[in-house]
Amino acid sequence: MSPQELSISDYTYSLPAERIATRPLPRRDGAKLLLHIAGAQLDRNFWDLPRLLPPETLLVLNDTRVVNARVVLHRESGARIEVLCLEP
Repeated sequence: MSPQELSISDYTYSLPAERIATRPLPRRDGAKLLLHIAGAQLDRNFWDLPRLLPPETLLVLNDTRVVNARVVLHRESGARIEVLCLEP
């Protein structure tokens, strides 16, 4: 699929607030994993991931951290300015 064919509606779904984790589990590999196959959503656990991935899959790990780096400013004219700081 090319980027021109992507639509935000393809990634929009209902997720109840009570299904969103607010803190990590004591055993991180016990976290829930939402699997989407052929239009169906299945609940799995993160420890199931190795057997769910097709052979020869390249798995890239991202250990970056998110920081509060978005600053919203308002001009006297009423204009809203949003600044996203990518580096400290």
